[in-house]
Amino acid sequence: MPLPRFEKLPEERQHAILEQAAEEFAAHGPARASVNRILKAAGISKGAFYYYFHDKDDLWLAVMHRELAPFLPGDALARLDTGDWWAGVEALMLEMLATLAAAPRAAALMREAWRHPDPAVLDRLIAPMHAWWATLLRHGQARGVVRRDLPDALLVQASFGMGTAVDRWFAEHWEGLDPAELVDLSRATLGLFSDLLRPRAGATGPG
Repeated sequence: MPLPRFEKLPEERQHAILEQAAEEFAAHGPARASVNRILKAAGISKGAFYYYFHDKDDLWLAVMHRELAPFLPGDALARLDTGDWWAGVEALMLEMLATLAAAPRAAALMREAWRHPDPAVLDRLIAPMHAWWATLLRHGQARGVVRRDLPDALLVQASFGMGTAVDRWFAEHWEGLDPAELVDLSRATLGLFSDLLRPRAGATGPG
């Protein structure tokens, strides 16, 4: 992530640097992207770059967290507080899908993200998503619509792992799917999560 001094730059300058980096990462992926091309396009020196970022991975993470922000809506829990919780989750999922379909650069960045050569850096990218998912499941448990018969950490890890596999598949096949197929497959995959996460009749707490 950027060093704190990056946040002190004028907002338009931050935006210009991250925009150029996003274009480069979307076109070439995190492994093949060129810092030199980014610096030239953004009009900054290599010395300035290392004043704001530790390395290329820090810049990539800054870009990705900015691009992923619309897909982790902060108002999700409030929207799920009333009505059918699972229907609300489906509505959120379809909104995220529509946002992604309207943002080809974000789709390219997410597709390339899974090809990052360093699993530790990828884990840093995924960490906020994991935390968001854990919060969502706790909310569902409080509403009585997500099972409580497994340890929370196990339930989160199992379902998040399935979600990661789903995301990887969609990233690899995104360009070959038309909008109707994307919606149908997304609804079908939500069924996988529903099967895994809904409470079991007669089940009690873990242990």
